[in-house]
Amino acid sequence: MQFVDLSHYEFIRVGGEDRHKFLQGQVSCDISLLTEQQSQRGALCNLKGRVIADFRALERGDDIWLQTQAGMADSIFNVLKKYAVFSKVDLEIMTGAISCIGLIGEESAPQLDDVLPTLPDSSDEVCTDGDLAIIRVNAHQTRFEAWCFSAKQSELDKLRALPETKLNDWYAQQMRAGELHITPELSEEYTPQLLNYDISGVINFKKGCYTGQEVVARMFYRGQAKKRLFLFESSQPVVEAARTLRAGESEFPVLQVSNGSKAGNLLFAVVDIEVTDSGQTLSLGEQPDSEITLLPLGYGE
Repeated sequence: MQFVDLSHYEFIRVGGEDRHKFLQGQVSCDISLLTEQQSQRGALCNLKGRVIADFRALERGDDIWLQTQAGMADSIFNVLKKYAVFSKVDLEIMTGAISCIGLIGEESAPQLDDVLPTLPDSSDEVCTDGDLAIIRVNAHQTRFEAWCFSAKQSELDKLRALPETKLNDWYAQQMRAGELHITPELSEEYTPQLLNYDISGVINFKKGCYTGQEVVARMFYRGQAKKRLFLFESSQPVVEAARTLRAGESEFPVLQVSNGSKAGNLLFAVVDIEVTDSGQTLSLGEQPDSEITLLPLGYGE
């Protein structure tokens, strides 16, 4: 097993007696299913049903912690703050309050037994011991996150004795699992359906109303998706000038790239379903010689 530094994550603490009810009315996941043993992945949408940010929610004591990507904590905080005046909640961006590392690979590393003998088995499950929480990110991959709520970080120091891998390898594993996370450049640009959030577990269609829910639900129940997020592999590293995919005269935006990882040169793009179904030849803008291969997404594998 290897570890990767995940210090780029940002965190928001949601406290107060109305924290569950408040978040339930704002986010796409079912907060009633959130426990200290089960985290939840969710999204915050605007009134037009476009995704502002995605997050992982973890409950700890009297607080709910929202983990999000670099540059996104302010966006989540500012949106939630507008509605918080009507509820007994308190919100705080907790820069540096949690230290986080990722773990990839075989589970047999003795450091894991030393830190936490019992590991979570299912996706999003959490096992805790004192100030340490370990989350199984995806049951179909050997991939965990370790969150430390203590400034001493002695438990994380044991895990940092493992061989270190690059953050790009972590991103590649996320992409193999079909996980696209919102960055400032993608915020409010796409609906959950375009990002596959409706089929990857980020949207719960059985819960009650939340901001943007009417639009999101209508697309899911009434509209047949014409475009989706797809995963591709390029035979060459994707250069910055080639951040579009082409099929004939059509162009599609490339949303994320992972070059040179152990998993290959990967890219996420939102593409017409008929293009992928028909097997049309795809090429990268400014890199027409690069061979593009459609890969399966990791949902339910």
